[in-house]
Amino acid sequence: MGKDVRIRKPRPTEVAAIKARVSKGLSAWLTYEFICNRGDLFCEYYLAYPIGALLQEDGRHVFAEHKHPALIRPTRGRTPSLDFVVKEGEKMVLAVEGKWTGFRTGSPRHLIWDAFRLEAFCRASNGSGLLVLAGTQARILDMFGKPEFKRKSGTGTILPISSKKETIILRRNDLADSIQEFMRIEDEKFPGAIATSIYCSAPKHCIPNGPKSTSFAVYIWEIRPHPSDTPPRTRGVRRAPLAQSAGASQPTQANQFPADEKIFDAVKSSHGKAQARPLSNLTKYSIEEVRVSLGRLIAARRIRREGKTKGAWYIVNDPRTVP
Repeated sequence: MGKDVRIRKPRPTEVAAIKARVSKGLSAWLTYEFICNRGDLFCEYYLAYPIGALLQEDGRHVFAEHKHPALIRPTRGRTPSLDFVVKEGEKMVLAVEGKWTGFRTGSPRHLIWDAFRLEAFCRASNGSGLLVLAGTQARILDMFGKPEFKRKSGTGTILPISSKKETIILRRNDLADSIQEFMRIEDEKFPGAIATSIYCSAPKHCIPNGPKSTSFAVYIWEIRPHPSDTPPRTRGVRRAPLAQSAGASQPTQANQFPADEKIFDAVKSSHGKAQARPLSNLTKYSIEEVRVSLGRLIAARRIRREGKTKGAWYIVNDPRTVP
């Protein structure tokens, strides 16, 4: 094994600078393209070039349509992707999801789904997530005024729309019924991978002066995990609830499940590297039982997972003895 490299999460000042640059730059670029009579081309895919260019920094590499590190289908099918992932070396430090609502009002459900997907990325990579909404100011305000954009508790909108509002906690049970049903269907595709609540910052927005129907505004929210409400879950596997909160220093008592200790010993005996199928052959448990046990061991911080999506290795992280 090579030397372990610590992931450097972007500092708050760096994230704030990225939000400011992308919001101002994207709004200006859309205005310029509209003046050049290219407004009919505007769509979510049309935002790829300006966002990618604005994310570029020295020493960082930007990748479009990058595979999501946490959402893996248990069955065959295309792995979900993120619009943009920023890497420093091999480490993912930032993910960006962009949404367009231009000459017709978009749906809040897809915006919220992207927010929860970004939260899953943050847990899996220890990075940051940015949710970008761009479009005409008139259509964005229409979306903010939809019943789906209101909290069921009646305490405001599901995402903060004022730059002066503090960071909020968005819980799934406070979403509109139609969005909850949409999330339930998506959650079935990735069992246990989607959180029940997330942190969402006040937006950084750029709203140019002019008619709302032709003024292109940009809102950017920073998404973060909410560890006190949601146990750390990755790779789309179900896990038993943690004995302590995610922030607690004490380990989870993983050996209440008999298979876990045998699988943990197998990971250790493989000199620090093992995959689900070889572990299944070695321990005589089914692949599904092995994956569930691996998930619990990751939650207990006894092992970690490294490598690319295909061919990832489970590595001994903290060979402590759990009483």
